[in-house]
Amino acid sequence: MYRGKTKLGIATAGNTRTVYGDLVPLASELYTDAGQQIVTRYRVILPVSAGLVVASDEVVVDGVKYAPKGDAEPHRLGGRLHHYEAVVERVQG
Repeated sequence: MYRGKTKLGIATAGNTRTVYGDLVPLASELYTDAGQQIVTRYRVILPVSAGLVVASDEVVVDGVKYAPKGDAEPHRLGGRLHHYEAVVERVQG
């Protein structure tokens, strides 16, 4: 069974559940078109107990909110569901 080390909150329609997963940095980009925005993307790895994270959910880590970019992907090992992975992003500015 997969167990991450980072405490995550998954907010779904006003209901927040706490799970442990991992938040892995992917990329950070600076946009200057209409003002200045920094978009940082992460891969979040969640245990099966987290349930499926969908695009309308929020992932919260240490009070910082991240928006999923689409639904989480289920990952299987040996034919059994092992964990979920999703790409989340934070926009600043």
